[in-house]
Amino acid sequence: MRVRCFGLSENRWDLTAIDASMPTGNSIVWFDTGKSLCETIAEDGRPTVVILHKGSGYDIYQLCQELTSSYSYVSVILVVPSQQLELKRAMRMGAADTLSSPFSRDEIKQALQVADQRLS
Repeated sequence: MRVRCFGLSENRWDLTAIDASMPTGNSIVWFDTGKSLCETIAEDGRPTVVILHKGSGYDIYQLCQELTSSYSYVSVILVVPSQQLELKRAMRMGAADTLSSPFSRDEIKQALQVADQRLS
């Protein structure tokens, strides 16, 4: 993975597997609000993989659409409990991939690879 990776989550404790699955030398910078995430993405225009974890304070599908339509250099992975995943909606909003919890390290690595390839 050659791009930076940002994440948005209200409850990062259940995403430790994502941190542990990052390629050597890479890490995720986590944000607590969509506003701070968007401001950071807009600062320099670098290719960025964004992991959006479902939260109560924001709609990840809407945020995905905003990010992918505003920044051509952003690729989004949505993380949603399996019973709440709306796959068609995710694809229509521009998500590169989705992870429905619980998920394996292999699924995380594949999602990161797909998102990274979208930016090539």
